[in-house]
Amino acid sequence: MPRIDAKQLNLEETVVKVSRVAKVVKGGKRFNFRALVVIGDRNGHVGMGLGKAAEVPDAIRKAGEDARKRLVAVPLVGTTIPYQIRATFSSSEVMLKPAAPGTGVIAGGAVRAVVEAAGIRDILTKSFGHSELNTVTATIEALRELRTPDQEALRRNRSLVDVIGAKAAARYTELMATMPTQPAPEAERFDRPRRERGERGGDRRGGRGGSGGGDRGGDRRPGPVARQPQAAPPPAPVNPPAPPAPAPAPQTPPPAASASEGSGQA
Repeated sequence: MPRIDAKQLNLEETVVKVSRVAKVVKGGKRFNFRALVVIGDRNGHVGMGLGKAAEVPDAIRKAGEDARKRLVAVPLVGTTIPYQIRATFSSSEVMLKPAAPGTGVIAGGAVRAVVEAAGIRDILTKSFGHSELNTVTATIEALRELRTPDQEALRRNRSLVDVIGAKAAARYTELMATMPTQPAPEAERFDRPRRERGERGGDRRGGRGGSGGGDRGGDRRPGPVARQPQAAPPPAPVNPPAPPAPAPAPQTPPPAASASEGSGQA
């Protein structure tokens, strides 16, 4: 199989595992770090690599360079694989099964990293084994052995109808003709609106409540409250001018007592 030129692809790296390893020498043990990296363009190309160095960044860089030399092409039918397949490497076994659109990636950590880097969006998987290295290698081998109906018909030098039947050939041709162009994974990942803290399930450190913040015991601390825009204060009422006070009425002085009345009383 011809080697795939990695410079023409937009590859993304995924670090599956970083472990510390030791080499026993005469003077004792020499400790290094080993990195397992999976790369892919999410459009039918994937590869894996191993790197070992005294520092973690150097080990990851070496693993990425190794993975770029071991890229494989994965045949896709829409958003899934053509058929079910099993592969075994060492003590690990992986089963890959096509799924209907909208199913998503049903896979564990190591297998998920490989199928997502290859651009598979709908798949059912089952892995048997505990070693991430063996599981990733078995997954790569399974994807390497896949063939599309067109490739198999060309290899056998026969028509597509003779290989998969008339109904399946018509369905496959219609699917490949009506399949829309897949959007770029970068735009789908980074154009997603950012979620604010406390919006879905609250703060991660708190409970599951929507207002969650605070400790694990519950909602002991109120969550962030959105500030509502303050309405403008109503205008002050305009008081009408008070009417002028009425003028006081003139008082009539009491009549003066006559002299005859004063003498009679005396």
